[in-house]
Amino acid sequence: MKRSLFFVFLLFPLFGNSQSGFDSLIETKFNNGPAVSVLVSKDFKPTYSITKGMANLENNVPAHAESKFRIGSVTKQFTAVAILQLMERGKLHLNDSIQKFLPNFPVKKHTITIEHLLTHTSGLKEVTELEVFSTDLMLKGIDPELLINYFKDYPLEFEPGTEFRYSNSGYHLLGLIVQKVSGMEYNKYIKKNLFEPAGMENSMAGDNRELISNRVSGYEKANSSIVNAAYLDMSIPFSAGNLLSTTSDINKWYKALFQYQLIPEGTLEKALTPYRFKDSSSSKYGYGWFIDSLQGEKVVSHEGGINGFLSSVWYSPKNKTLAVVLSNCMCNPTTSTTKRLLAVAIGKPLPQVKTMALPARALQRFEGKYDMGGQTWQFLVKDGNLHLRFEGGGGYPVSPTSQNQFYAEEWDCYFTFEEQAGGMQLLLKYPGGEASGKRLEP
Repeated sequence: MKRSLFFVFLLFPLFGNSQSGFDSLIETKFNNGPAVSVLVSKDFKPTYSITKGMANLENNVPAHAESKFRIGSVTKQFTAVAILQLMERGKLHLNDSIQKFLPNFPVKKHTITIEHLLTHTSGLKEVTELEVFSTDLMLKGIDPELLINYFKDYPLEFEPGTEFRYSNSGYHLLGLIVQKVSGMEYNKYIKKNLFEPAGMENSMAGDNRELISNRVSGYEKANSSIVNAAYLDMSIPFSAGNLLSTTSDINKWYKALFQYQLIPEGTLEKALTPYRFKDSSSSKYGYGWFIDSLQGEKVVSHEGGINGFLSSVWYSPKNKTLAVVLSNCMCNPTTSTTKRLLAVAIGKPLPQVKTMALPARALQRFEGKYDMGGQTWQFLVKDGNLHLRFEGGGGYPVSPTSQNQFYAEEWDCYFTFEEQAGGMQLLLKYPGGEASGKRLEP
């Protein structure tokens, strides 16, 4: 559910034959036991599809085409479309204040609208950053109506509409608004109004207690070994990340969307338009999607990261080409693989990234712990290379592209170090955005 800044990247040659190239790419990267499900489609007709690996390692259960993966924050586009449906039915307006539907939510210094929630520009406190989130809420769960009590009383972190800051809190509130306006539970609304019209028979909301056929187990890595993912009560991600799906169903979802079966063309186009801030600059997010370009072509995408699972969905509207990768191990990220699959599928493969060598003495300048928005990341020199170890994860090598810039082969990310008066600063650029941090002094 919480946005991950850790994206996979795989360097591979430009294949003359996409099918064999895709097979080689998937086999090379996803070969350590857990499952991966991949689909590429043109005009919503699959041109490549494979599911391999284990849905459950302990019981030796192989994954197959109908295996259901948690899709994490890919859920957000479903929540956004639900809101837009209700708007089309005259039940709400995007400029409505959230108190119109959630009257018990404290009034802030500035008005928060539904559009602010959709675009991650509300300024709300991020619930996943609270210590109680990982120490208590993830394990015990809570009614969605009550979860807001943990973040509602914090002051706004910025004036709504002036800044982008990814917010699961905002999408949680959107789910409550869907319930309030429709008179239906969020999960039931999504099933009746989105899944069923799109023909998505293998998609549903996650539930820890319910028996779900073909449910995939989630994994992560600890001390170089694959282990069961940390427990997460699925009441917590709610409308920000609690859905399960398959690559085939996600293809059906995009077909229904882009054949305008769920919302009108103009409304979908608005959802896929970057939000404009009050200063007239634009973000790279619309309503439930990141909006960017790939080899000069507009793409809309979203990543999902939730305990034991990573997912990536990238779509090129002009080319009507979709790439989806679902993984059931946090050790097998999906973003760059999906990006490269799509680039090949639209006939514009990505080039390899050129790296260089630096002596250990030069690398040691960047060692230390860095505060990255509440998370602590550590850079250290190991075996002649600079490695990144992020909080709660293992170490991964990053390769220099200049004297102070590094490229992460396991994600599609660049790290730039700058020595300033206040100490060593770190700028991270990743697909869809950037983040900054500062080295913590010993």
